[in-house]
Amino acid sequence: MKVRRVNIKDSVKIKVLCKHGVSDEEVCRIFETCPFIIKSKEDRYMAIGCPDRYVTVIFRFDKGAADVITAYLSSKSQIKLYKRK
Repeated sequence: MKVRRVNIKDSVKIKVLCKHGVSDEEVCRIFETCPFIIKSKEDRYMAIGCPDRYVTVIFRFDKGAADVITAYLSSKSQIKLYKRK
């Protein structure tokens, strides 16, 4: 899966920053650093990456674009999953 564009709505940017402490720039850097991506529920995917710290991004993928639903600091189990890749 090749993500060419990352779309984040303003409401999602605010929620992710205020609730989880993750900036939209950090979310974009996840996709630049070859994240570990797996299929999640229904039409959603989960990307785990570590440009500065471990961050998990939940998104929808369509025609090369990732539409971010949420992003948060990765849990211990997600970090283990990323390290095993």
